[in-house]
Order: sequence, then structure tokens, then C-alpha cells
Amino acid sequence: MSDHAEVLVCLSFEPPQTVAPRVLERLVEAGIVSAIPTDCTLGSSGYAPGPNVKAAVRDTSFTNLRVNGLEIELPDQVELFGWGEGFEPSFACSSCKRALDEGPMYGLLKAGVSAWGRVACPACEGARPLWEWNVLEGALGNLGFHFWNWTPLRKSFIERMEDWCEAPLTRVHVAI
Repeated sequence: MSDHAEVLVCLSFEPPQTVAPRVLERLVEAGIVSAIPTDCTLGSSGYAPGPNVKAAVRDTSFTNLRVNGLEIELPDQVELFGWGEGFEPSFACSSCKRALDEGPMYGLLKAGVSAWGRVACPACEGARPLWEWNVLEGALGNLGFHFWNWTPLRKSFIERMEDWCEAPLTRVHVAI
């Protein structure tokens, strides 16, 4: 069985270093994850499922796996989330909906272009902030909540996470 993650991606206008601890505190208070970091993710330390994990998922069978925790990712800048085995996210203009060749957009991301920097569409020539572009099979964000090997997250839980983040979240599935 390969590992996978349901990733809730946030593009927060509030500093993500403020949002992440606030959300973690609420997850711990709700009993969804444990308070003490452990080696339960594929990345850095994570937070194992808590006694009330059923509030986030219907099926808790994943709790028996070694990799079963929440990993919180705080990149240095806006990052593209959604890389997985065998696919790459693609971009489309939010105005004319034309798909954009990935090369230029990935170049901008690697160069550290701010999500608030304007990028012109080669088709309609409209310039808009990077964060306004549509990302297919991925999401742009500055904060990611990776739920490793969790079964599908409940819609009500995702809505609760949005409230705690005070920003909309994009759900991305990543398989390793």
C-alpha cells in the first residue's frame, strides 16, 4: 500500500506562523489530534490521531498504520501543493480559462514570485495576482495541513478548519 495524504491548503493573508499554532491548538482541544509531536508522518514530526478523530473522518481504520498523523507545512513563500506520483498540477487563467504552459508558471514559483505579484495571461493579456490563477490538481498556499493516510475528511470538518484558519481551504490529494 502506498502512502497518501489529504492536504488542506490555505492561502492566508494573515501570517501563516500565526494561523498554524491557532489551528493546532483547536485541533488538540477538539481531541482530533494529540498534543505531543511524534514520528507519525513521512515528513517532519507530526501529530497522531486523537481520541475524537471520528469528528474528522467516518472510518478510523488508518489509526493502526505507522504513518497516520497530521503534518503542518509552513513554506517560506507561497508554494504549489499537489505534487504526486505521476502528475503535476497545471494552471488556467481565471478570466479566459485557457490552460497555461506550466513552464513559465513553475519558473515564477521557483524564482520566489509573490502570490500577490501580477502575472499576465498570454491569451487574454489580463494581468492578475498569481493567487487568482486556477490550479488544476493542486493549490497555491502558504500553509498546508497534511493528513497522512487519513480516510476522506468529513465536509463538516473541512468547514470547521476553514473557520479556524479564517480563510478558505483547497483540498488536494497527494499519493506517494
